[in-house]
Amino acid sequence: MTTPRPLHDRVILRRVTVDTAQIGSIVIPENRREKTQIMRVMAVGPDAYKRGRAPLRAGSRVLIGRQAGTDVKIGGIEYVIVRASDLLALVMA
Repeated sequence: MTTPRPLHDRVILRRVTVDTAQIGSIVIPENRREKTQIMRVMAVGPDAYKRGRAPLRAGSRVLIGRQAGTDVKIGGIEYVIVRASDLLALVMA
C-alpha cells in the first residue's frame, strides 16, 4: 500500500522505533513506555512550504510535541498527521 497524500499544510509522519524496553536492570512494560517524539516524514502537503518554513521532504526526521497530531492506522501501518506549524525541529543525523 502506498503512503496517503496529505491535504493543505498537513504532514504525514511515522514514529522512529527506539528500544526503551529496559533502563539498567528495570524492565518497562510496553503499556507504560512513552511514545517517541522523533518522527520520519512520509509525505508533505502542498501548502506546507508557505511562509518560509523549513524545507520538508519525505525521509526527513523531525521532532514534534508530545500531544501534537492525530494518530491514524491505515492498512495496518500507524501514522501521525500534524500541521506543518506543529513541527518543532528538524533532527540531523
